[in-house]
Amino acid sequence: MTYSDGKIYSGSGTMIGEDTVLTAAHNVYSSKLGWATEVTVYAGKKGPKYTIGKAKSKKMLTFKKWKDTSDQDYDLAIIKLDSKLGKKTGTLGLTSKVSKNEEIETSGFPGDKSGEVQYKSIGNLKKITDNILYYQLDTFFGQSGSSVRNKQNKIIAVHSFGASDYNGGVRLNALKIDYIKHWMGTPIAHHFGKFVQIDKKDIKLWSNLEFSMSKDTKRIKIGDAYQAKYVYNHPNGQKYYSLYNSENKWIGYINSRSVTFLKVPNAHKYNKNIVINKGKIVVWKNLDFSKKADMKNIKVGKEYTAKYEYYHPNGQKYYSLYDNKDKWMGYINTRSVTVKK
Repeated sequence: MTYSDGKIYSGSGTMIGEDTVLTAAHNVYSSKLGWATEVTVYAGKKGPKYTIGKAKSKKMLTFKKWKDTSDQDYDLAIIKLDSKLGKKTGTLGLTSKVSKNEEIETSGFPGDKSGEVQYKSIGNLKKITDNILYYQLDTFFGQSGSSVRNKQNKIIAVHSFGASDYNGGVRLNALKIDYIKHWMGTPIAHHFGKFVQIDKKDIKLWSNLEFSMSKDTKRIKIGDAYQAKYVYNHPNGQKYYSLYNSENKWIGYINSRSVTFLKVPNAHKYNKNIVINKGKIVVWKNLDFSKKADMKNIKVGKEYTAKYEYYHPNGQKYYSLYDNKDKWMGYINTRSVTVKK
């Protein structure tokens, strides 16, 4: 790593994508000097030679909290490269699953061994916190940024510091994995399936989670209801929902602070006979529409009992269906049936 003062430093990292290196933030960002002006990544380095290849940094990303406060919990960064070096090296996966005393390993380029030869250390995980893992692995300056891996060769932490009792690294908890995946351009969508209502004026609606393309919000008003099918944890510390309207059309991404949750609709007694009048129907097991019901015994033209009626936040009405043996079949949109007189 080269900084603006002209000094050159070395550290370690791991390929987690074809063009992405996972490392420690303090390798690439200094509170005094800012970002490293240039980073060269060598793969298969042994002495002055590199047997696999090399690449230059194109972009570097870390947490605002690290840049502002050098908080040890956020000593993580990625380096985006100018070529797909990971195709040659292979890549490692990430996991948040850890167990105390499990066998782990790290490998990097310790400065007391010239910093040009890779060494591996095997030990045990001794202490687990939400953001830091402590272990007994032999490390030295130059190994900062190296991955800490479990026996399945999955990355559980990034080595970042040494101490008198234990060495330690930033844990890849579920939230940090979400952030890393976002930086890589593959944000993780978590199923949410809740209904929300717009409760702010002048909201921002986005076409992407890089916020480079906004969407038209002229037709979106305070009080409008939508389904937040998915939630994304963004590295800026905010949550964003992926919104869909009552016709299951995608609306865009919205900050969770711009909406409030709507309550699950109440059941109103109905007890009327209905006939299914459409061929292509969907019957649901729940009213967040995350699970479909078994359609084997649900036929067009067949008569059922709609025992309850629900006024859904999406603006539609749904019946709770029962067959002639009083067996519950699921929820169906009222538009798919005809009520018998």
